[in-house]
Amino acid sequence: MAFGEAPGGPVPRQTRCGGMRKDTDWRAVVVLQEGTVVGEASGDWPDATGPRSGQRFAQYLEDVLGVPSPAWPPGGGSGTAGAWRVGGELLRWTRWGEGPLVLVEAVPASRSVAAQQEVIGQVLRAALEAHSLERYLQRVLGLVLGLSWLNIERKGTVMLTEGDHLRLVVSEGVSPALCAACSTVQLGQCLCGKAALGREPVVATHLDSAHDILPAGTADHGHITVPILHRGELLGVFNTYTAAGYQPRPEDVRFLEAVADAVAGVILRYREEEVRMGMERELLVLQKREAIAAVAGGVAHDFNNLISVVRSCAEELAVGLGPQHALGREVEDILRASASATELARQLLSLGRAAESRHDADLSLVVSGMARVLRHLVGEGITLQVALDPDLSVRTALSCGQVEQILLNLVTNAADALEGSGQIQISLRVEGGAVALIVADDGPGIAPEVLPRIFEPFFSTKGAAQGSGVGLHSVRELVRAAGGEVAVQTEVGKGTALRVTVPLRS
Repeated sequence: MAFGEAPGGPVPRQTRCGGMRKDTDWRAVVVLQEGTVVGEASGDWPDATGPRSGQRFAQYLEDVLGVPSPAWPPGGGSGTAGAWRVGGELLRWTRWGEGPLVLVEAVPASRSVAAQQEVIGQVLRAALEAHSLERYLQRVLGLVLGLSWLNIERKGTVMLTEGDHLRLVVSEGVSPALCAACSTVQLGQCLCGKAALGREPVVATHLDSAHDILPAGTADHGHITVPILHRGELLGVFNTYTAAGYQPRPEDVRFLEAVADAVAGVILRYREEEVRMGMERELLVLQKREAIAAVAGGVAHDFNNLISVVRSCAEELAVGLGPQHALGREVEDILRASASATELARQLLSLGRAAESRHDADLSLVVSGMARVLRHLVGEGITLQVALDPDLSVRTALSCGQVEQILLNLVTNAADALEGSGQIQISLRVEGGAVALIVADDGPGIAPEVLPRIFEPFFSTKGAAQGSGVGLHSVRELVRAAGGEVAVQTEVGKGTALRVTVPLRS
């Protein structure tokens, strides 16, 4: 039953009328015996205790509402009093003699404006203590659901906008099945989506047709769902649960809107901080690139001189042994590797630069030509499979040396992960207007906390003696310069696949 309606049911037993707690906020509705509402009032009555408090309150209602109250008997008097439990609340009523029925709701002092302002202050202060947006929202949700004077259940969710839908970020007291069903909600879908789309609070007293998402066995309940807005921009929704049949008070809805407004400002600050940190990360990457270029420029010349000696000796050895010698193929491998090393020296000089000369290479020929060298590289305990279509011929903006460098880095990383035992597979596929070079292994996979950093320059999990941390970074830079991208698929305990996708050239 809402205020303004006459109560029903049997008249409770007669009790002595007593006063309310001092400094208690109250709401009163005077209802005639026929059920007609003649007035409403609310406020703070400071003189609610002590002798004859009931009589003084009757006089106070008469002054406020203008409804005559009957005279009280000498000695304080008695009247008829009782209570109905309505929607989870206790609604008290009092009748003096044959006078009108007075419905009096004593509101705890914590529902006062000052108490609500204190809660809003706690919502704002929580942002100073939380280390992430998710933790902040979880803390605010728990704070609001724990308010004893707010007639809601200890169940609720907070959802944030992502494009044209809402994503569930935090919840409390909600079943895992419902959380899974509501993990993403389209704007306009269910109560949260409707509050988001309309930019207005949505109140429900029962499960009804507005509940588009409803797992089987869900008990009847109500909602107060308010949008989280900042100057008209939708940021999310704050969703609370109420008892079935309960009609929320307008002031409770307004309070939740005030909470959502405070949360909106904090969400914006977190997002601005994320943008700032992203820019700092990009700046750090640029600085690392500059460091790579500086180091590469210092060593590339000497490195190329050493490779030139190896290449010259191998050429003389090839002439001396002749084409039919048993070691002829090994000498060819040395010459091929020295040519790749020369190209690598050139690539070292080009790292960090936006432009470089390139010569189109047939990826299929380069991969098949590198197979023998790569098998020597991975060792005897690792099986290297190369799955290529013999009729496939694809060209990209990558040069032969760049493709070889990419293969060397990807296969070396895979072999390191296998630690001497396992399988590596290299495949080449044409997908629309692009070609995908895939290097997959059946190793331990990449840990979730490591995955976001694998392309960072100088980041390595191998230790200084095994890796420099520039291999995957250089692979991604080469691929991006050719208009492509590098993707990673990994599962802990099952292996990793790195997919290099580059646009085809006619």
